[in-house]
Amino acid sequence: MNVGDDLNFYIFPELLGDLLDNRSDSADVFLGIGSLLTKKRFKKLEDVKQIVIFSSGAWDSNWPTLTDNCNVLGVRGYRTAEKLGLPQSKAIGDGAYLLSSFEYPKAKCKGKIGFIPHQSSERYVDWKNICAEVGLTFITPKQPANDFFIQLQECEYVVTEAMHGAIIADALRIPWVPVSFAPDFCAEKWYDFAEYMDLSISIKKLTFINEKDIPISKSIENLFRKISANLFNLSDKKKNAPLTFFKSGPDKRATLCLELKHCVTTYLSSDEKLRETVKKQQEILEQFIKDKKQ
Repeated sequence: MNVGDDLNFYIFPELLGDLLDNRSDSADVFLGIGSLLTKKRFKKLEDVKQIVIFSSGAWDSNWPTLTDNCNVLGVRGYRTAEKLGLPQSKAIGDGAYLLSSFEYPKAKCKGKIGFIPHQSSERYVDWKNICAEVGLTFITPKQPANDFFIQLQECEYVVTEAMHGAIIADALRIPWVPVSFAPDFCAEKWYDFAEYMDLSISIKKLTFINEKDIPISKSIENLFRKISANLFNLSDKKKNAPLTFFKSGPDKRATLCLELKHCVTTYLSSDEKLRETVKKQQEILEQFIKDKKQ
């Protein structure tokens, strides 16, 4: 479970109804929210009649070549458009911004400061424990969307390593601080969405620590990923795969805690840009529905 991915099932069934399908054996496949434009995914979809792309992103060096069966309604940002050889006008923002036009559960209180790790970072440290130590509220992205929305709204602002933690916060008008923790953090995705929203962001790098018993097989796997990625110039994510043969000491934990206490530079897109983005996305989907029903 990951709230960023789950937004596809929260937003699009309501807007598209039975026009939506994401099965690889379907005649038409809809790719929505997320960094879904990868070579691996397109290899699986090469036999479908039509791939409908709406607000999806490309990242790292893993983007596909668009084929004749692609119907590009729009992509996440200018960087994705450039990678795919599309005009800049095809950038429409992240589809998660449509959330701002939905009815969703509202929180009854406010005043907290939240921290949202990337879901994969939870395998290295007990974030709930660290957050309690530094006065932050731990918000896992691995929970149902409605619960995530409520926790988010209880915050004055959130510190987030999860990109869709930032995007959802932005859509709900909650300021956010972008941070990186894991060595294989991908900043390119962040710049893709942020630049479209007219934001020039600086991502604060946190000290990486590992306090959990990671299977030795996983550490060896990451080592070989790093070696092969550097030898064959593969993706940056593989090149930066974290090595966790040993646990981190208390000094590094203390450094991480201190860094978290000083995450105070927040971002928030303008109300005008949010309205413009949502309106554009809604108009594109309305036209898509009309075309499909003709």
